[in-house]
Amino acid sequence: GIEIIREIRNEDFEIPIILLTNNTDNEKLLEAIKYKVTDYLPQKSSKKTLIDSIQKASRTRHHDKFIENIEDDLKELINAINDVALVSKTDIEGNITFVNKYFCEISGYTEEEAIGQNHTLIRAKDASKDQVNSLTNAIRLGKVWEGKMKYISKTKEIFFGYLTIIPIYNPLDNSIKEYIQKNYNTSE
Repeated sequence: GIEIIREIRNEDFEIPIILLTNNTDNEKLLEAIKYKVTDYLPQKSSKKTLIDSIQKASRTRHHDKFIENIEDDLKELINAINDVALVSKTDIEGNITFVNKYFCEISGYTEEEAIGQNHTLIRAKDASKDQVNSLTNAIRLGKVWEGKMKYISKTKEIFFGYLTIIPIYNPLDNSIKEYIQKNYNTSE
């Protein structure tokens, strides 16, 4: 059995293998573990036990492939958003912790210049006070905020963006851990 498993693993290290055997020799068990055997069942296992093991292996393999596909889709989506939107993250105090390349291109600030700063760095001084108050209240309440905002670049060029601020929650205690901001550059 171990020789066949070794040959299978030389070809495919991910395929599920369920070993049904009477051999309980510790050395063989350790070797089976080394070759990533999915399950190791005694020869006299019930049909139900075998079926359960097969179902578990199938679910695990399907789940892993599903997660891999989701991660690939997410990377594509992130790349698409990064090409057309200013994206930043802030901590709960409003300090910038991340900016994408497009943010830097439009704002004129480098990543190093923006990180640690507040978003007032690019918000125009004459931005609508109602918009700013609405945004501040939504953030305080942990709500998503959307609206148009007026900005000014490092080189003093005015630009507008349709801004969405999304709170990101800590799954352990449901507190807000950071905010993601995406901004689509718009004309006035």
